[in-house]
Amino acid sequence: MERWRTVQERLEEFRRYLAPDFPCLEIKEGYDYEWSYGPEWKSACKTKRFDPCGVYLIYDGAGTLLYVGKADWFYKRMLKHEDVPDKRFIDLICFAEEHSPFVLALETFLIQKLTPPGNTNGTGRRRKRKEEAPDTRGFA
Repeated sequence: MERWRTVQERLEEFRRYLAPDFPCLEIKEGYDYEWSYGPEWKSACKTKRFDPCGVYLIYDGAGTLLYVGKADWFYKRMLKHEDVPDKRFIDLICFAEEHSPFVLALETFLIQKLTPPGNTNGTGRRRKRKEEAPDTRGFA
């Protein structure tokens, strides 16, 4: 898919840091917000598409990457992003349970390389808060 092109390039770069026998990292279609909870959603649940752990990618309708996240179980985590505007697709990079420690590394790597607008940790940007709390530690 065209929307995966830049992420796929970064996956190949990340793959170079791993052992040669590490399983291939593939992006798979996860969820389309137009499905709601219709037949496509039910089919995805039935085939256990959302059961593994891994990294998920949230895109808008034009295929622009908006957010990169990680989940121990996609089903519980990936649909909890009401704060990401204009989201349309969620795609998945699944990991076998024995490789789950690499999920955090891949998430961090993709955020730093791709700097999606919905991510602030690890990008050098801070999310703007309505009101900054004063420093009460006593430092000048």
